[in-house]
Amino acid sequence: MPVHRLAYTFGWEGGQEVPPGSSLIEIDLIERDGGTLLRMTHSGLPNEAQCASHNNGWAHYLGRLTIAAGGGNPGIDYGPAQR
Repeated sequence: MPVHRLAYTFGWEGGQEVPPGSSLIEIDLIERDGGTLLRMTHSGLPNEAQCASHNNGWAHYLGRLTIAAGGGNPGIDYGPAQR
């Protein structure tokens, strides 16, 4: 049976607000309409500013993943802060 769920703790080395292991990322892969739906939840972030920052980062990298999964080239990554 293929893996359909991944869960792991997350944080930044040396991070004051989000230290290693302080938040949880859960990814579910769901077969849908001949493709795969990726549902991701990032919980345990300490405040609204961190939620907004991580939301921006995840949107950036999941958008790049969508392009690559479709066979496209997402181009050079300058990160969400440099857009």
